[in-house]
Amino acid sequence: MERFGKPSAPLLDARGHLLTPAANDPLVARTREIYACYRKQPRRLHCKICDSKLGNPAFEKFDIPYFVCTTCRHLNGGFEDTAAFNAFLFTGDAGGETAAHYSEATQEAYFRRVDDIYTPKAKFLFEVLAQAGETPARLRHADLGAGSGYFVAALRQQGVAPIGYDVSPSQVEFGNRMLGEPLLRLHEMDALMQIAASVKADAVSMIFTLEHLERPQALLSALHANANVRYLLIAVPTVSPTMLLELVFPTVFERHLSTHTHLFSDDSLRWLARATGFERIGEWWFGSDAMDLLRSVAVRLRQDGQSEAAPELWTAMMRPLIDEWQLAVDRRKLSSAVHLVLRKAN
Repeated sequence: MERFGKPSAPLLDARGHLLTPAANDPLVARTREIYACYRKQPRRLHCKICDSKLGNPAFEKFDIPYFVCTTCRHLNGGFEDTAAFNAFLFTGDAGGETAAHYSEATQEAYFRRVDDIYTPKAKFLFEVLAQAGETPARLRHADLGAGSGYFVAALRQQGVAPIGYDVSPSQVEFGNRMLGEPLLRLHEMDALMQIAASVKADAVSMIFTLEHLERPQALLSALHANANVRYLLIAVPTVSPTMLLELVFPTVFERHLSTHTHLFSDDSLRWLARATGFERIGEWWFGSDAMDLLRSVAVRLRQDGQSEAAPELWTAMMRPLIDEWQLAVDRRKLSSAVHLVLRKAN
């Protein structure tokens, strides 16, 4: 099953505040702190996915080189995603800000985010599983890197009893409070491989988790070796126009290549699936590249001191075009993200 595109209205509503410097500038400052920590990590010499030796960088941003692997076409950041770096992002100095980014003020807002963003993901998973001959609600579901539990909540609404796992104490506490039941479990960062090898779930989801791991291939191999696991849903950031758009707007919050230190490509995802014994049975390509363009120009107009009429004119021009523009990108499999359902290959 191949699917392309998704209406942008819910995302635009959720990110509309980012069109202003007041919301943009603190995120830029946080991103600079992330880059500073990332640059302290060991240099990356080999591709994160296929381990091929890296050549010359394709581009550089804030003294960080980025390399396109000539073997699998993965976009690699120039430094390692170490345990220390991930601890900084999720449980250390930046962990509170990461948790705040994924927190809502009220339970009503929490479930509105679930309905707008995460329920479509759960329905996509269930549709693919049904097409594969399964009864999705009868399967055992687990979510790795569950964060504040938004996807767990979406699965719960589909009639299953999922378990979510995460390393952030603040996100687990917040998510369980919003959910009203202890569906999220806290674990140490070095325990994820053990969880993958032993989790009692037929379907395992990882929504923007795989890209943060030191060894994504090892985790997928552990899941493949787990006799319980038969299906995976992964969502990952991908090579897209936004990664280059961010070079042009250095004073605008970099949503794509910041906490995401590397980007998957269609080729590197196919390489990874083959290497770990999985096959694709569903893919949904949709991104927010058009939204990023809208946001970047609107912020720069305001930063340049233009009258409010200028960004308002730009927004009025672009908003009706976003879905059409983005769909063209999605259909070329160049969107800023992809959701894949994988099945153990025979």
